[in-house]
Amino acid sequence: MTEKYTAHQLAKELGVADSTVSRALSGKGRVGEELSERIMDMAKERGLVSKPKAQKNTGNIGIVLPQDAWDGAAFFMECMEGIVNSLVTHGYDTLICMAAENDIKPLRRMVESQKADAYILLRALENDKQIRYLTSMGKKCILVGSCDMDVTQIDTNHVVSGRDLTMHLLMHGMKKIAYVGGNSVHMVNQARLKGFLEAHERLRTGCEKKLIFQDVTTVEQIQYAEERIMAGNADCIICGDDLICMRVLQALTLNGIHVPADISVASLNNGPFLDHYVPQITSVEINARELGIAAGQQAIKMLKGKSDSSRHLFGYNLLFRGSTKNYRLSE
Repeated sequence: MTEKYTAHQLAKELGVADSTVSRALSGKGRVGEELSERIMDMAKERGLVSKPKAQKNTGNIGIVLPQDAWDGAAFFMECMEGIVNSLVTHGYDTLICMAAENDIKPLRRMVESQKADAYILLRALENDKQIRYLTSMGKKCILVGSCDMDVTQIDTNHVVSGRDLTMHLLMHGMKKIAYVGGNSVHMVNQARLKGFLEAHERLRTGCEKKLIFQDVTTVEQIQYAEERIMAGNADCIICGDDLICMRVLQALTLNGIHVPADISVASLNNGPFLDHYVPQITSVEINARELGIAAGQQAIKMLKGKSDSSRHLFGYNLLFRGSTKNYRLSE
């Protein structure tokens, strides 16, 4: 009779303490994320952790929100509205899971308690641990966003939209354009910056690296970027999203700098508050509600057995407004 594999043997194989294995398997106590995943994976391979029983339908869909979703980005609220509306018509309810970047603990609790039939994530990071975890557990998941993983993706082509807006501005009088973007581990921010750089490459115009600012997330960083941009005599600032744009506009106002008289401003994502700024802000308009509806519909299809790991790209509009001086759409 074959002896049962034990946690002690697993600990010995990995060269860690028995207590470390115990904490990782129970989910209690502190164990590094990567080590915890290794322990769980090996425990499943060795039969130490039994495979979960087939989950009964709960009638719930989990929505995985980033912890900073309430910081002012209207995108998440509009997207959630679309998701909820599409699911309600099919008799599904939603559960919210909020977690910091690459923290899978809240998501793991939801998965292990078997509270949801599928999961919709509203942000992707580089080498995203939440997506990796869900796919390793065999869970149905949809991403509102883009990544290099084998998961259904609902998104706008941010590279193309960023490139189009930048090219239009360069072709209509903007010679020195600065860029202010958010967290560089967010896939959407990587895509938008790529589009900005591609526009300069295609038009063979110079792009000053000193006028490109990434990982700008605080008021102090916005202030610093704004001061450097004005010192560099830029004639336009392209902001990575609507929240950054709002903060850039606030910094300019505090320093007595007028838009568009002193400098032009554009945003790679429109937001409701940008509609009310005077002058209105040139921006990329993305229908977040439409993306949410599509994500909800994909979740329903997957639950009906229609597997789909493709990427679905939706359109966008370029809104040319008063914040970009001397710009004439008819040219």
